[in-house]
Amino acid sequence: MDDRSLQYQAVPAYFHPDDSADDWSRLAITQGIALVVANVSDGPGIVRDEQWATAFGGARGAGSDIVGYVDTGYFGRTGLRTRLGSTLIEDWIEQILLDMTSWCCLYRDCVTGIFFDQVAESDDGASVAPLLRRLREHAHRLDPNAITVLNPGVDVPAAFADVADVLVTYEGSCDTYLATGPNAGFAPLSWRSGP
Repeated sequence: MDDRSLQYQAVPAYFHPDDSADDWSRLAITQGIALVVANVSDGPGIVRDEQWATAFGGARGAGSDIVGYVDTGYFGRTGLRTRLGSTLIEDWIEQILLDMTSWCCLYRDCVTGIFFDQVAESDDGASVAPLLRRLREHAHRLDPNAITVLNPGVDVPAAFADVADVLVTYEGSCDTYLATGPNAGFAPLSWRSGP
């Protein structure tokens, strides 16, 4: 099987429906975008916003899965702080679980999964893989059909092979992705992924 058949395009749709109505309208008519990453307020926010829900529904109508943005903050291991100012791993996990539950409660009718951002803190990823498996299990308890997406922000470690449904292996422009030689923006995985 051609590895390209396993690749999908995702759109980080972090733009507000009021400010970018045309962009959301394009997402509502564009076929072939597998994932739209939704980010209401550095996560789900605290109340349902009908403008966002309508925008998500339009993109769902075009066949895209909508995954809710959740910042893992590298679990505090790089000094990033939770919204309450903590760098403790326990506090990061509490915030992450709260965000996941909020996405499910506020937008269950249009959000189909969770997008975990900033997940790798080491080259091999082995130290965070168990945490990510726990988060995936929580997502599936909230919704057995939830799609989980990991974005390490770096080369994807082999330890992440079984911790999500989708692994982001490139983040950038199409031109950079397609470039070759020293300007190439995409490097294939150094390990073989499963289905």
